[in-house]
Amino acid sequence: MLSGRHATIGSVSFFVLLGLLLIGGIELSEVQVLASLVWSVLGSVFPDLDSKSSSVRKTARKAVLLVGLSVAVVNYWDLRIFLVSTAATAVVFAAMGIPKHRGFLHSLPAALLFSLFASAVSSALTGTSIPGLFAFLGYFSHLAADRKI
Repeated sequence: MLSGRHATIGSVSFFVLLGLLLIGGIELSEVQVLASLVWSVLGSVFPDLDSKSSSVRKTARKAVLLVGLSVAVVNYWDLRIFLVSTAATAVVFAAMGIPKHRGFLHSLPAALLFSLFASAVSSALTGTSIPGLFAFLGYFSHLAADRKI
């Protein structure tokens, strides 16, 4: 499946979960909603980082390096943000080194690790780990679309 379709499925999953949370009385700030959308879409395309032909992989190295190091440099005074952004950069680079497509990155343990990472980053940057749920749902939607669950 193409990355655009996975991103669309991740976006739809975001709106479904957001609606359920709002119905359940859980309120999120605008920043937390935006972070949740970003994590949901990232989760929906992240598993294809192990595919050499994916558009996600082709652009991810440059984007991650640019964003991760920019955040680290701009926030060098805040050790927590510096470490999170540096770790995020390292994790994505490591994931891109995994050679087998539809291997580990297309598994529930990888989805759990991704969502834990998203929860930690979100907690540090937005004050809540709820975006980690969206990350898991986006990742899960990718696995479901690829029929890997």
